[in-house]
Amino acid sequence: MEKDRFLHTITEAISKNSREVLNQLQNSEIGSYEHFEQHFPTVLPLDTYLKLERRRKDQRTAQQENDLQSTQVIETRTFLAECEHIHNKVLFDCINDSLLQFKPYGKDGSPLPWSRQNRRLKPIEDFTIEEMFEIVKHDVSSKLI
Repeated sequence: MEKDRFLHTITEAISKNSREVLNQLQNSEIGSYEHFEQHFPTVLPLDTYLKLERRRKDQRTAQQENDLQSTQVIETRTFLAECEHIHNKVLFDCINDSLLQFKPYGKDGSPLPWSRQNRRLKPIEDFTIEEMFEIVKHDVSSKLI
């Protein structure tokens, strides 16, 4: 089921409402950057990340129940767990960002009606899911270095 959901999501092009884009261009002030702010849709659902984090938290809680430790050690572990949570969310967002390259038309999305740019439709059939994630793994590791 998850594989089918992923394949469906990755094959949908990012689309923009042309009226909203025109309105934003018309109402933006000279020198403002608000028209550059883009929020891309996620390829992997947030539920996937939350399930993984919940599993990690449950394992940590089970380990803490078995260990009798001082409050200072528990506070340090809690702090480190929160840092790990933030780190994992950054990785998840990087993976989602990298997966956007496999959507039709990439991050740019389908061309707007007035656009004269020729955008190549990126065929995802050329890649298996394993190959996509190998490319994503390379992209994420090169961004983190």
